[in-house]
Amino acid sequence: MIRIRSLVEKDIPDAVAIQAIPWPSKENAILAENEMRGGLITVPGIYGANFVVAVTPEDRIIGIGAWTVASFASNTYALYWAVVYPDYRGKGINTLMLDDRLQRIRTFNKAPAYDVIVRTWDNPLYRGRGFVPGFKDAMQHKEGKCLMLAHFEA
Repeated sequence: MIRIRSLVEKDIPDAVAIQAIPWPSKENAILAENEMRGGLITVPGIYGANFVVAVTPEDRIIGIGAWTVASFASNTYALYWAVVYPDYRGKGINTLMLDDRLQRIRTFNKAPAYDVIVRTWDNPLYRGRGFVPGFKDAMQHKEGKCLMLAHFEA
């Protein structure tokens, strides 16, 4: 049974390796490790990264995801870094991580309403959770990624 839990210090090397699958440069690995370490010392949900990992029953990390308070807007949160180890793709791991992160945001949020953003492909997983696509982000990605937004009532 796959479970989702918070990232802890001992997870960082394996989490960085998974994050490097889509972004394999040494510079990205250094940035990822620094952000993960920084996330361990911030108050959860307060302008810092909040990482979750998907783990097997043997506690092997097979996925990583993150969420943060969006510092540019009140009552807005951002999802990012949804990466699943290739051997485990298509098995619902990203769904588990998405639902877990949305629940963590619900628990953290104290406002009567809030928004969550994510930059991804217009995809049914996010649409099924209430996300709708915004403008196409053509500046950085040619794959057709867009900003998706969901509004939730507490």
